[in-house]
Amino acid sequence: MKKLEKYIDKEEIWKTVPKIFHEIDGLLFHVTSEVGLKGIMNDKAIKPYDGTFPAAWSVHKNATTYGLKNNYVCLFNFQNCLIENKLKYPSQWHNVVLSHSPFNFLIELDYELLKDNLILNEIAVEETKYSIKFIPYVEIWHKKPILLSSFKKIHIMANILTNTNEDYFIRKLDIDDCLFDNIELYKQEAHIKYADEFKHYQILIKNLKRVNNL
Repeated sequence: MKKLEKYIDKEEIWKTVPKIFHEIDGLLFHVTSEVGLKGIMNDKAIKPYDGTFPAAWSVHKNATTYGLKNNYVCLFNFQNCLIENKLKYPSQWHNVVLSHSPFNFLIELDYELLKDNLILNEIAVEETKYSIKFIPYVEIWHKKPILLSSFKKIHIMANILTNTNEDYFIRKLDIDDCLFDNIELYKQEAHIKYADEFKHYQILIKNLKRVNNL
C-alpha cells in the first residue's frame, strides 16, 4: 500500500483499482480456466492458441488480437511494469485477469527464465500504434510455448463475486502430483464459503443456456 499512496490517495484508491491488484502485483502470469489448466498440465507447456485445441475463453472466429495474430502466448506483467502504468486502465486488465467463472486460475511464471523470448508492451505499441487489440502497459507476450519448468505457483480463486472490492478467496498451490487433489479441496471449501453465490451462479448459467437454446 505504501507504494500506491504515492500515486493515489488511499481513501480514493478502490474507486479505480480493484482489490485483486494486491494479489497480482509483483507477478508475471498467464490466465486460464480449469479446463485450460488441465490441458496445459497434460502438455507440460502453455501453448499459443492456434485453433488446434479448445480455447479456455470464448474466441470469435473473426477475433483478432496482437497475441492471436502473431501466435504468441499472452501474459500479464505486474512484476516489473512501472507502478503508475499498472494502475492505468484497471477496468481493462481486471476483466481479463478475472475472465473465468466460477474458478479462475493464474499460472505464476519465472520472468528470468522467459525474458529472452518476451515481447514487451511497448514493442507492440511501436509496431501497431494500437491498430490491433491488446491491453495497454501490462499485457506482454511470449514467442514460444512456455514449459512447465518455468511455472512457479498456481493461484486459484473463486470468481463469482459481484462486488470487485470484496476480498478474494485465493490459494497458492504447488505444482506437484497433488495439484488437482488440492484444487478439488479448494473448490469444496469455496462452495461452502460462498454457498449463496454459487446458487445464484448456477441459476444464471441455467437461464443463459435456456436463452441460448431458444
